[in-house]
Amino acid sequence: MELRQYSEQQCFMNTVIEIQSYEGEKKQAFAAAFAVFKKIESLCNRFDPNSEISKINQMAGKSPFRVAPEVFDILHIANTLSENLLGAFDVTIGAITDLWGIGNKGVFRPSQEEIDRVLPLVNYKIIELEQQRVFLPLLHMQIDLGGIAKEYALHLAAEAAWKCGLNSGWISAGGDICTIGKKTDASVWCIGIQHPRLFHTLLGKIALYEWDTVETSGDYRRYIMMDGSPYTHILSPYNGYPTSELISVSLIYRRDEAGISVNGSGLMVLGLQKSMEVLQRFPAVEAVFVTKDQHVIATKGLKDYFSLISSSEEKTIEFI
Repeated sequence: MELRQYSEQQCFMNTVIEIQSYEGEKKQAFAAAFAVFKKIESLCNRFDPNSEISKINQMAGKSPFRVAPEVFDILHIANTLSENLLGAFDVTIGAITDLWGIGNKGVFRPSQEEIDRVLPLVNYKIIELEQQRVFLPLLHMQIDLGGIAKEYALHLAAEAAWKCGLNSGWISAGGDICTIGKKTDASVWCIGIQHPRLFHTLLGKIALYEWDTVETSGDYRRYIMMDGSPYTHILSPYNGYPTSELISVSLIYRRDEAGISVNGSGLMVLGLQKSMEVLQRFPAVEAVFVTKDQHVIATKGLKDYFSLISSSEEKTIEFI
């Protein structure tokens, strides 16, 4: 069957959202998916003083704030993620991220004294979630959903597009992609993973025989250079500093089976050994890791489905 490709792009959540259809134009499905990203951005953008996350942060140490169902849901999922990832992912890291000039805030890094002062504010366990109200009990605590909001929106958007009639296509949000249905020519979805050190170059490709979602976190997405050293936006809740051992983590799974049980930024904080230990508890999730020396490691379940390409061919994959 001939592929009738049609795509649209819009910008939300500080990235380009692209939707591709293999059934021709699907206006209702595209509109529904883009509407999800727009709504989640408006609710969760901590730099917008009118967003619900900003309102929660403004009321930290003062009183609870009633939130939309989506925000309450994200925070519940975030707590589960934090537990699954041994605290390596923590949405209350906002007080730390505010100290670092990474992204649109300039180029600066905090002193150890500044980090030590706010680290006690990073503690997902004390967030109070009750009757759709959220309360941060410590003055100056800050929620930052940068490590989860986009993925949450992507999953909702894929579901919304499916319900509105998109039976063959995909949605891409930065380094994350969800496929929807099957390709109309019956071929398998094949998704590329960005090389973490070569711009506009793919590290490898995954044949999605078993899965429909690929999410990638990397130190190359946002960073600053100071004194000749890079500082990534992925910060550790443990010590307030950027991660270093891993430079890229890709997760591969089915949305209806695994949901968001772990995330790439949390695994980058944990490092390779602890990440592999965590993933043993989530057999439905496969992963590809790239270390600081650009060694490529993948979980055994990808052995017949993941391969390196182009400039990466001189490297080998270790499946563990």
